[in-house]
Amino acid sequence: MVVGNDILKRLQLLKNKIVELEEYKEYRRNEIQIKKDHIRNKRAIAEQERKELLLIQKKISDKELNLEMHEKQIDDLNIRLDHINSDNEYHALITEIGCKEDDKYSMELEIQQLMIKVEIVDKGCKELTEELINDEEELKDLIKSIDEETLYHYKRLSNIQDGDPFAEVLDNACSGCYMKITLQLTNSLMDGKNLVLCPNCKRILFLSMKGCTQE
Repeated sequence: MVVGNDILKRLQLLKNKIVELEEYKEYRRNEIQIKKDHIRNKRAIAEQERKELLLIQKKISDKELNLEMHEKQIDDLNIRLDHINSDNEYHALITEIGCKEDDKYSMELEIQQLMIKVEIVDKGCKELTEELINDEEELKDLIKSIDEETLYHYKRLSNIQDGDPFAEVLDNACSGCYMKITLQLTNSLMDGKNLVLCPNCKRILFLSMKGCTQE
């Protein structure tokens, strides 16, 4: 291969750089995926807590409806007391009213406990929502944090055709895209002082002993 020592060193450095960029890209991809998985899990938890909140709110509504019915029944029983002449019936109604009052107290206590639980779950949902917003912002920043210059060089060196940034000059043509190489580029390659890129595919050209003939 007709390549000067300086160029050979630069080619090796570029090859090493490509390996580093591949590792960097994989590291960033994994880091982003971890963050996405974290967000997805939090969303699932938030959805579960939201469903739990709706369920508790429905229980409260049902119990409030039952409480309202009990209060009406107690009012009706108290009205009946004013029209009772029999002691037995009076005591029976007093006992029934007492039972209804006990039920009412139990319902009020259950509703109070459910309301406390609603506050706890609702607070957790809001905190989780805020965390999700922050996590999604962090994810955006993480994606943006990939250095633009690194991406540029990575795309230029690694995402070209066939993923190979180097091409040998064979029969006066780039072996990557088969474009004919001019005499000026050939002379630059033989000079070995600077990197020479194929004008068409942008691969880094190198010259073998049989790669080019003077025309």
